[in-house]
Amino acid sequence: MENHAKKPEEGLKLLEALAARDKWKDKPEPQLMLASYYMSLVPAPGPNAEAAAAANIAQAETALQAARAKVPGNLAISQRIIDFYLQTNQMEKAVALLKEMIAASNEPSLRQRLIELQVATGKPQEAEAMLQSALQSKPDDVWLISLMGFVRMSEKNYPSAGDYFDRAIKIKPDYSRAFYWRGVLKNTTGDSNGAMADFEQARNLEPSNVDFHVALADLYAIRNQYDPVVQELEAALTVAPSRNDLRVRLLQVHLERKQWPSAEKILQEVKKDTELAKATVWWKLESQMWQMRNEPLKALDAIEQALKLDAKDQDAIQSLLKILIDSRTAEGYRRVIILTDAFLREQQGRGPWWVHNARAVAYSNLKQPTEAAAEFDKALFAVDAYATPPIHVDPTTGRPIEPTDAEMARYGVAADMYADGLVKSMLITIGPKLTDEKLQQRRADRWEIERTQVYLAEKDWQKLVNLLDNLLSDSKFSQYKDYQQMRVLRVSGQAYPAASGTIPGTYEKGITLCQRYIDRLKERKAPLYTQVEALNNLASLIAENPKGANPQEASQYSKKAYEIMRENNTFYPSIADTHGWILVLNGQLEEGIDVLSAATAPEHGDKIPAEAFYHLGEAYLKKSLNEAALTNLQRALQVFDDSVKKGVFVDPDLKTKATAAIARAKSKTAAAINP
Repeated sequence: MENHAKKPEEGLKLLEALAARDKWKDKPEPQLMLASYYMSLVPAPGPNAEAAAAANIAQAETALQAARAKVPGNLAISQRIIDFYLQTNQMEKAVALLKEMIAASNEPSLRQRLIELQVATGKPQEAEAMLQSALQSKPDDVWLISLMGFVRMSEKNYPSAGDYFDRAIKIKPDYSRAFYWRGVLKNTTGDSNGAMADFEQARNLEPSNVDFHVALADLYAIRNQYDPVVQELEAALTVAPSRNDLRVRLLQVHLERKQWPSAEKILQEVKKDTELAKATVWWKLESQMWQMRNEPLKALDAIEQALKLDAKDQDAIQSLLKILIDSRTAEGYRRVIILTDAFLREQQGRGPWWVHNARAVAYSNLKQPTEAAAEFDKALFAVDAYATPPIHVDPTTGRPIEPTDAEMARYGVAADMYADGLVKSMLITIGPKLTDEKLQQRRADRWEIERTQVYLAEKDWQKLVNLLDNLLSDSKFSQYKDYQQMRVLRVSGQAYPAASGTIPGTYEKGITLCQRYIDRLKERKAPLYTQVEALNNLASLIAENPKGANPQEASQYSKKAYEIMRENNTFYPSIADTHGWILVLNGQLEEGIDVLSAATAPEHGDKIPAEAFYHLGEAYLKKSLNEAALTNLQRALQVFDDSVKKGVFVDPDLKTKATAAIARAKSKTAAAINP
């Protein structure tokens, strides 16, 4: 209690005094409270923060072990210690304790948890050996058989995993867990329809299992089928009303669909619960809702409430900065500087990239270009710094734990993603020339790749082609990590054709590299849905090749992309746009217009590309439906301008083509009126 009242020293004395009393000497509660106390402590920022956190963890572990010593056979306390070890990344200790508990108890859930941990820590062979031994004495135990399927699935031995799940179901046709894991397997291997059938069977057999409802919600979400998502999440909450993570997700679905009454109902219910309303997530989501509804003052009130609850919540700080910048007022920009000044003082001058980006945007709008440029330099540095995972300290030895290759890759991918967003902001704020100068000063490979954005924005086709040629040269390309190679191939397939108007041969290069990207995806046995974008781009390039358009050949790629999309019960306007347009080019006007109309349906909102409206307009022109053509062509121009303002790349020739098409539509209309 005292700790929550900002008096940690007094809280510690109170707990220690309680533990010393005769009444509590043989009871575990004071030690459990001490453990919670130490885990609740937040070290002060600074160079000693990591060591202080490790000391708190060690103190908490001592308290937990003291509690367990008082009641050695208490499974609940042992389970809590395992949770503690997992929370503090002490996997080996968690495994050792579980083995000890299994030796003293036949509780099935303990064995399952141990097997899952052994798989998570890269020791599936140990898990398999344990299961094989158990199966010798119980060969028809469906629980053990299903666990073996889980282990084989973790080893990516998918055929064997499927055999085990099938075997369990054959022995016990109403065993829901086997259907669930077989559904996970099918989803992993790209059989989403099979996964859906198995998840539904698992749910029907055991409707009280939250995991089954969540699995179905996940699959429906991938397919953009939001009504069933809501239905499954609501069913899961009926079973587990305390699962606020599911309530948050349900609210997010309502926000994405702009179902304001449903979203407000959840928020109102949350606010009635005084404890629940103390969580910042609800206020952040409410702020997001008001931003979506263009109610900036209400959005500001909600995010400020979140920051009253937790002044260090970085998501809330980021949202507040966005609201202030979006206000486009001098007062808003000045508040950004003032707020981030205080934040950076607490961080000892080292802030995340988005803080410096916000400051740069604010300074630029306050007509302070020197300060803006300096902040962008700091943002660039912060992105590079993020690519190196933090070094954690082993709480038992005090020694640093080196990051794994997987952690290095994960942080590297995230840094590249942040770099992409930062460069978009720089292009809008300080322009291509200064952005290019700053990127050329950076040594990390990600910035050289990001310069493609700069030259696309400048329409400097020669620099773009020179850069792409360099990125793809054997000496350079071979040095990139796998995910960077894939990004270079994907970007090149899109960027080379943009230069084809002035530099010969680049269009064909784009087609070749797009195909190469698809081949690499196939080599990696990537799920089919990952090929959709590349197939779509390849179809577009072949259909509109200025040296020999071949819409008939293109149709095989656009159809494949469209079919993969439909088979996964998803819908992407850009994919439908390409396929619809290629149908039109092949003379299949009616079918093409149907697909293009679906691509431009209002429910897709800002996901609809400008090209889709242009293509639908051209299709209507071919049918002499001039008014419908004009409506869509004018909409294409509007979306084109909006995309440019947002820094989203769009075919630079589209505006010219749409304007010319509008002139033709007006001419045809006039001719029809005055023959």
